[in-house]
Amino acid sequence: SHLVTVFNNDIGLEIEGVFSIADAVDAALPGGLAGASETDVKLALNDLLALGSPLRNLVFNLSQDATAEPAVVEGAEITLWQSPVFLSDVRYNLDSFSGDTEDDRFLEAEVWLREAQTTLRGDQINMEAIGVAIDFNTSFNESFEEGGPFIFLAVAFIMLLVGALLRSYWAAVTVAAGLSVTMMIFNGFVGVFQLEVSPLLQLIVPIAMISFGVDFFIHASGRTREVQVEGETRARSYPLGLSLVFKALLMAGLSSAAAFLSNIASGIEAITEFGVGAAVALLVGAAILGLIVPKWLLVIEERVGPSPADRGLMITYKMGFFFVALIAGVMVAMNVVFPTIGVAIFVIFSLLFIYLPYRLTLRRNARAVAKGRPMSDEVKGAGHGLRAAGTVVHFLARWRVITIPVVAVLAAAGVWGAFQVSSEFQLKDFLPEDSNPIVSLDKLDDHFGQSTGGEGFIYVEGDLTEPATILAMERAVDQVVNSGAELSIDFNGDVITGDDATTIVRTVMASSAAQTAVTGTTGVTITDTDGDGLPDSAAQVAAVYQHAYDNGVVNDAGQTVFSVENVQSVLFVDGATRQGTALTVGIPSFVDGAIINDARAALETAELELEATIGEQTEIVAVAGEVVVQKESLDAFVNAMVVSIPIAVVLATLIAAAIMRSFKYAVTAIVPILLVV
Repeated sequence: SHLVTVFNNDIGLEIEGVFSIADAVDAALPGGLAGASETDVKLALNDLLALGSPLRNLVFNLSQDATAEPAVVEGAEITLWQSPVFLSDVRYNLDSFSGDTEDDRFLEAEVWLREAQTTLRGDQINMEAIGVAIDFNTSFNESFEEGGPFIFLAVAFIMLLVGALLRSYWAAVTVAAGLSVTMMIFNGFVGVFQLEVSPLLQLIVPIAMISFGVDFFIHASGRTREVQVEGETRARSYPLGLSLVFKALLMAGLSSAAAFLSNIASGIEAITEFGVGAAVALLVGAAILGLIVPKWLLVIEERVGPSPADRGLMITYKMGFFFVALIAGVMVAMNVVFPTIGVAIFVIFSLLFIYLPYRLTLRRNARAVAKGRPMSDEVKGAGHGLRAAGTVVHFLARWRVITIPVVAVLAAAGVWGAFQVSSEFQLKDFLPEDSNPIVSLDKLDDHFGQSTGGEGFIYVEGDLTEPATILAMERAVDQVVNSGAELSIDFNGDVITGDDATTIVRTVMASSAAQTAVTGTTGVTITDTDGDGLPDSAAQVAAVYQHAYDNGVVNDAGQTVFSVENVQSVLFVDGATRQGTALTVGIPSFVDGAIINDARAALETAELELEATIGEQTEIVAVAGEVVVQKESLDAFVNAMVVSIPIAVVLATLIAAAIMRSFKYAVTAIVPILLVV
């Protein structure tokens, strides 16, 4: 029900939804493919792909590795065609899907295309069918959702680490709860300020929040424990411990937030929103996990009081703790991927794994005291330091004559390596290599090479009705084609160009039925007295534009060559004196800077000459296209980094100097960070 019948300009025929060279052969054989022999197929292909055949252009759907060799079959000399792959069209109507928005319909269409792919594959005994990038958005969403388990595992591991480091169940569960609260506040900030939820914002920021937030907590709680080890009470350990570490937390929080905010200088909306969102998230994380959760932990431990001194190996307790860590991971991951579900899990987690254990622990300790069992309130874990770490640091400092040269060599290698990083993006950077879009695009590149890629175009808008303007636009396309730039080519080696306003006019002028239809709807008679294939006047061209825009274009056989949708995708019409169109050529690469720059230079040269020729009639003449825009976006991204990194360095240095009251110490702190970067 989603398929549509369209006119295929390559082969000059109407095709119904699904069409390939197999359909053409099937139709050409009296008994169809089902009753045909291999010889029948060879003979049919010889006729279908022969020069002069109406279906000759089907060769464009064969691999660049296809061969056409002389052969003798049943005594007849033929051309034997062989190709490892062929392309098949599946034409469908996006509006036939029920989504509320175009994006929703695109996603529904992708799911349907997967089903169509399954149908077309059949049992795949002799061949393989794969849709070319039919499900890019769906695959990307699935790939993104697959990141959820990694956040879940990270949080579970962090909980176990915190529990082991501080030797405290309460430390682990309060950290998990604190991470969830931080994520809720961040999600609220995103909603209130209507930030665009990009992968940067939705996946990278939570990871930063988790890593920075837990770091803040470990520093703050570690300090309060050190103060307790030195003999202070829990009530006194919080102000004393935080006073010792507050300056460090403040410097870390502010300098990191400033570094993220430096992305505002990029001027790129997604990166700017990422920078603002990350800075806010980091400061919220510093406040909650660096200041509030350590206090919350101390309050719980104070109220729980001393525990039985001898509790054995506590195997059941440790297994239960491992289970709670997994649940905590799920809770935080859900707050990232599905916030509403995450809030519900947070409430359940707080009741089952914080409040309930708190009540049970109070009861257990009270019973232990009543029975006269020995009780202990000893501070365990990080408050006592980690001797092994101290030993390593002392060793490296003592042997600095070796340490510093080794680090210098590693840093030099890192700096050299940084300049070898390729500044290009490919789809496979964002999707698994075995995903449908990547596999299909790799196959397309292997078998169709320069006929694949994207497009670049000269966009022209204004009064495009003068016949001389149409000729000038055609010359502009020819100029790009003959520029020597590397462009996409078809099976015959011809540069691939797209339909535009000139194609519409030429198609109408090649069909008497179309000209009659124009006269019938507009009242304007179409003439071509000089035989150049163009209408004689601007008024006639305007009538052709308006009719085609409203009704499409038919040929003399009554077939729709350009549907209304086809026309409106290549031609914009706003009255008799304002039209717009894109003069398109294929560019065979999205990532090769040399190819893209040469093609863009050819387009810009032709654009300048076109503007000089028809400047009075046009308001806009500009170079664009998906390949050009992607290259421009990448350049903008790289330029944004070039600007934002120095800003981040300056801000971090100034903040460190202000807090430590020493520019020398600030620079000393920044240099090793730069080497890491």
